[in-house]
Amino acid sequence: MGTTGIGWGGKTLLEMLQESERLFRETGHYYGMKELELKEEDPFRWMQAYAKIRGALVTAREVAIHISASPIVRSIGELAFVLYTPEGDAIAHSTGILVHVHTMSEDIKFMIRSGYEDDPGIREGDIFTCNDPSLGNVHTTDVHTLIPVFYEGELIAWVGGVTHEIDIGGVVPGHDITASTSRFEDGFYVTAEKTGKNDVPRRDWRIRAQRGTRAPLYFDLDEKCRVAGVYMIK
Repeated sequence: MGTTGIGWGGKTLLEMLQESERLFRETGHYYGMKELELKEEDPFRWMQAYAKIRGALVTAREVAIHISASPIVRSIGELAFVLYTPEGDAIAHSTGILVHVHTMSEDIKFMIRSGYEDDPGIREGDIFTCNDPSLGNVHTTDVHTLIPVFYEGELIAWVGGVTHEIDIGGVVPGHDITASTSRFEDGFYVTAEKTGKNDVPRRDWRIRAQRGTRAPLYFDLDEKCRVAGVYMIK
């Protein structure tokens, strides 16, 4: 085991996730770490590294917000970007809607547990999209864009971006499907789909997404906002 994966040291992402969860169960500490050695030895260097990471996330958000014309994103600021470990745990979160520190984490872990590393594959330049509440999302109008980050052939991180859509094609118009009584009235569903490759969203995906909502222009601009942000961070 651990010889053909895309994770650290040739491990599969599933092996990494299972190891992380095992160590937490056994020790009560994330990855079994009872202290942060670098933080204890050199707190200024630790804070400098963290500030650079979080600064990249906040900068990406402030730039990407101007790409979207949606009043919910542009005027209210309903978007956020998060950097994750290879197994889907949050490293740093931008300003914005903080609840999504966990929702996009669940997307990543769903893909890992569902065998995405083998099929449909997780490769450099891939783009994934999800808005499925059964995976841990708030509601379908929160749409996530996720990309893997590779270094020398190993997946070292994920970057996620989320925007709150002005419409998602639900049983009633608008950004909050208050009249829905079942999953089948929640509108346009995307369950962790690979929607892009070679760093570009697929044409068929963009057509399907635009035909699935009442505000296709805003949906398209919001996706451009998310894609721009995650690639700035990468």
